[in-house]
Amino acid sequence: MTVTISQQAYWKPCDENVNNLSIDPDDDLDIIQKYPQQLGQGYSRIIELRQGLELAISKYHLHDHLITQATERKHPQEYSFYLSGGYTDQIKSLSIDAGEYGFYGSGIASKERCQWLATEQLFEINVHIEPEIFHSFIGDKSGQLPPELQHLVRSDRTYYINSGKTTPAMQIILQQILHCP
Repeated sequence: MTVTISQQAYWKPCDENVNNLSIDPDDDLDIIQKYPQQLGQGYSRIIELRQGLELAISKYHLHDHLITQATERKHPQEYSFYLSGGYTDQIKSLSIDAGEYGFYGSGIASKERCQWLATEQLFEINVHIEPEIFHSFIGDKSGQLPPELQHLVRSDRTYYINSGKTTPAMQIILQQILHCP
């Protein structure tokens, strides 16, 4: 069976699921949230590294195939690495599977119709970066980005998308993130 819901309806049980949150007693910016039981089982661990920079590690298994539909919306930069599972955006004809990554620049996310399969566990690592933080990391002393990176930060245009195979160097870093004390 396939369940089709809006992206807003998908996030609603996650946002309302405050009883299923656990906060690291040593770090109140490290939150583990159980995946909504009506959709599947698993968790998301969300770590706010600093304001505007977030690491999310999600591992869950869906009860049914899931399609989420999203309208245009503002979107930060996002790096998504799939260790298992993946998704297909049926509008953009984009598919990202295990061992692959997706990179999304900031800007306006266009309409999406994304499908996740219940036949495999989804295990992904996401890094979300607000444009101001990206500027502070990469920009020069005045905060200006080099011309070859300016397409990654857009405020009023459709964001940049790229995907590819996770390299061995990326895999090492992902394992270091997963096994960081």
